[in-house]
Amino acid sequence: MCSSSHISHTVHIYQSTDRIINLFKALSLNLCRLLGCLCLHMFSSSDISHLAHIYHVN
Repeated sequence: MCSSSHISHTVHIYQSTDRIINLFKALSLNLCRLLGCLCLHMFSSSDISHLAHIYHVN
């Protein structure tokens, strides 16, 4: 049988996991946004031919 303390402990674990998942979601969203901004900045700059040249050299 489950005691009430065991149930509350399980609920606490679930809440913590949910919080961690939400944190990771927020982090990944911000990371994607940052990468998107970086890519946009790189491709909108006049250095695109220079970058393409570097890419082909490597």
